[in-house]
Amino acid sequence: MAQTLADYQVLADNNITLSENGEHEIAFTLPDDFYSDARGVLAYMVDPSSSSAKEYEVDINDTVVDGDTLSNTEPRGMFEMIDVGILKSGDNTLQFRFEDGSGQLTFKDVVLWYQRTVS
Repeated sequence: MAQTLADYQVLADNNITLSENGEHEIAFTLPDDFYSDARGVLAYMVDPSSSSAKEYEVDINDTVVDGDTLSNTEPRGMFEMIDVGILKSGDNTLQFRFEDGSGQLTFKDVVLWYQRTVS
């Protein structure tokens, strides 16, 4: 196994508020020494505006990596392991989508952890 170290990027530190059928895309770049044989970790906060059921999905590079149906107003921190092969060195995209429900969903504090090779 290659020698690696953990690194991270803050992808969003602001509120991303979506209404039903809304979506928001974040473009980000991983370095050339990104270690693609290890899983990454995506962390974010999600805050529903009301207690009605809301379904959302999170995609990285057009692959669904997380999603849930929320039915209360409690904000929560979410952590999701990203499978090998989804992230890549160079350009990547993260997309939040409000799939179904009423009201609003607010996403914030979005961080991606990944590994880099050490030379």
